[in-house]
Amino acid sequence: MKKESLSQEEKIISDKAIVLSIIILLLLITLGSFLFFRYPEEEIKEEVVREEKDEGEEEEIKEEVVREEKDEGEEEGEEEGRDEENFFIEKEENFLEEETRELKEIAFGFLGNSYQGGPLGEGEGEVLYREDVFDCTTFVLTVVAKENANGKTPEEVMKKINYHPPGEVSYGNRLHFSTYRNEVSEYFEDITKDVGGIFVKEKSVVLNKKQGEDNKRLIDIDWEEEILVNYIPVSDVSFALENLPSKAGIGFVRENSFELGLDINHEGFVFNGQDLVHASSKEGMVIKENLLDYLANQNYDGVLFYQTKVLK
Repeated sequence: MKKESLSQEEKIISDKAIVLSIIILLLLITLGSFLFFRYPEEEIKEEVVREEKDEGEEEEIKEEVVREEKDEGEEEGEEEGRDEENFFIEKEENFLEEETRELKEIAFGFLGNSYQGGPLGEGEGEVLYREDVFDCTTFVLTVVAKENANGKTPEEVMKKINYHPPGEVSYGNRLHFSTYRNEVSEYFEDITKDVGGIFVKEKSVVLNKKQGEDNKRLIDIDWEEEILVNYIPVSDVSFALENLPSKAGIGFVRENSFELGLDINHEGFVFNGQDLVHASSKEGMVIKENLLDYLANQNYDGVLFYQTKVLK
């Protein structure tokens, strides 16, 4: 009886062991299935992430390539722009060099020609243009007229250069005052401020009107004009010459002449910042001399500079 009871108990334990084994097996199968299906999913996700990352990197590479191509295009465009700009700058410089060379050749061609005060005129027996004799102003005018005589005679050009309104020839319309000429004539342009900078002085002058004398004129014409005269003191001229173009007109100033209604007392050309070419009343001819040496031996208070132009 006791033996049967023990067998029954062993059978129950055996059944429980079988059930437990089955449960454990099912758990292992479930866990295995979970792991089997989970890891591929994670791997897929990771693969997707990697692909997206790779695509992002490819996009960045493409964008970088586009940017580089764009930068290269912009650089090429800028380089082409610079080349074009340099071409025009070089062309302008060559033109200015040619213009300077031509003006210098004309001016130097008159060296030694005689000085004569007031050689031009509008009256009977007088001429509007001549090349044999000069005063300081007609020397400047003659050189500029001859330089601009492209398809025209210098005399035709002189009618525009020496009168205002241009072409209306009369003693009253003549440009007697050089600063006014530099302001209204298309053939001249004052550059004193550009050259002199901080050294420039200014003085308001009523041209052709003597101060303190009612209705008194320096020249017997019914004309006067208030103008601002810019000039560089003689003591500062050497500093200003560093900014001077290779060719320029120059006017010499005495401050006490302003009260007489006169702007400048003498004029000529300066080449390469040192060679003064002018019609000298003292020497009686057109001469070339060093500008600073000339100033050291004169009693001028200052100078002004202007540019002459060749009109197409």
